[in-house]
Amino acid sequence: MDDKMIERVTTLERDLKTAFKKLNEHDDAIREIRSDQKILHEMNANIAVLAKSQEYQGKKIDTIEADIKDLKERPVKRWDALISVIITAIASGLIGFILSKVIGS
Repeated sequence: MDDKMIERVTTLERDLKTAFKKLNEHDDAIREIRSDQKILHEMNANIAVLAKSQEYQGKKIDTIEADIKDLKERPVKRWDALISVIITAIASGLIGFILSKVIGS
């Protein structure tokens, strides 16, 4: 009976060593997963900052586009005003000329 007990204890010790070895391997794997998870959280935070920055830049680009459009329209508005003044001056001159001929006669 002692031989059976020694054999059982030996088997149990061997199984226990195997179990502890697997437990250590799992512990190492858990540490690695936690490290990877920490890196992923940091990456997510960086992505959130980048997304916010990109949104801000998009708004600034929209503002710049509006300003450029306004600057492009200014010369057109000035040209239109100049044409309006010239037409008014010519029309006034013609009307004055016609009136001077009609009244002067």
